[in-house]
Amino acid sequence: MKMLSSIIKANHENLLPEDKVLGVAGSPRKNGNSDVLLRQVLKGVGQENIACSLIQLRDIQFQGCIGCERCRKDKSAPA
Repeated sequence: MKMLSSIIKANHENLLPEDKVLGVAGSPRKNGNSDVLLRQVLKGVGQENIACSLIQLRDIQFQGCIGCERCRKDKSAPA
């Protein structure tokens, strides 16, 4: 236990979380109220010199599982 304590003390700065903000927009309406509000929040975060980025879910094509079992038959299902 003493060894773990000395490792933590030696690496204290590396163990602290970094200040970063990820804005995730889920609205399908481009430039709608949600987008405007999120951009304003991220603008304020940036003014505080905190790294930030934005992801627009409407720009990403993804689809949920439909339960077809194909992945099991092909043995491509995640473990």
